[in-house]
Amino acid sequence: MNLRVLARGDIKVQDVVFENATGSRRYIGRSAVHAWKEEDLPANEQCRHVSWNLFLSTGDKPIPHVAYPKNSAPVEVPMDRYYTRAIQNGELWAADQSTAACVGVAFDPDFGGEYPSLKTAAKSSKVGA
Repeated sequence: MNLRVLARGDIKVQDVVFENATGSRRYIGRSAVHAWKEEDLPANEQCRHVSWNLFLSTGDKPIPHVAYPKNSAPVEVPMDRYYTRAIQNGELWAADQSTAACVGVAFDPDFGGEYPSLKTAAKSSKVGA
């Protein structure tokens, strides 16, 4: 059984399934936008990592900065302890009533105002198998 979730605020919840399979880091419900200059990152995106390579010796390649904007569509994650707790602790939004009921939290169809375009669609969504 899977849970449907959305990224919440500026909180980055690791995609442990992806990381275990690939060895690369990714966050639930977020895209990664890379830029060599900080001013080239999305202007209103507060969830970001600004890299500094001062510890690298001269001549080493620069490290890009990364912003992690939220995706506008819910994603499915396994119903396991890690993701269940992330929803219960307010680190992810339950994207539908079924997910909220599965993990024992109240469903907020407004998602705190973060996803106004999903408000009515979330009410009718069901948890995937």
